[in-house]
Amino acid sequence: MTPREKASQTMRDNHAAQRRDGQRLRQRRLEAGITQQAAANTLGIDLQVWVKWELGRRPYPACRLAAIASALGIPIASLLVDQVVLQEIRVSEETLERVRREGRPAIDEISARLAASVGALLHAEATRLPVDLSPGARAKPRRSREQVLASDLARLHAATRGAASRGHERVVAAA
Repeated sequence: MTPREKASQTMRDNHAAQRRDGQRLRQRRLEAGITQQAAANTLGIDLQVWVKWELGRRPYPACRLAAIASALGIPIASLLVDQVVLQEIRVSEETLERVRREGRPAIDEISARLAASVGALLHAEATRLPVDLSPGARAKPRRSREQVLASDLARLHAATRGAASRGHERVVAAA
């Protein structure tokens, strides 16, 4: 393989990796139920930058991984692998010190708390409804016509009830 062919292959591989990363980012955003605009606003970036990240036209910088994960409410590792990542385990210096001081009893207690936490996360993941990841999928499903009309009717009812009570207050105040 000539140097030119090798460089071309490397470029194709990089573009393919960017597209995979973008697809993973889109999937995580849809799973979180967040719109592109909301995610971009949370990060303080332009919507077009987020869109380019999701389309794989521009790589998202590694220095932004923690902020992106925080905006989506997911572990950082979820942005890097396709497998389900339930939890990142960060151990504080205080916890390490406690383990050094107390030994096995502290380890057992901390491990039991972590196991319970991971168990709850595993159950939530296993029972989570599937998310539509097809092209054009929305972060939140569209409401049906009936749902829209029902919410409009409820809003109208609340507004007329509020107007009636305000009118009553005026009459009482005038008396």
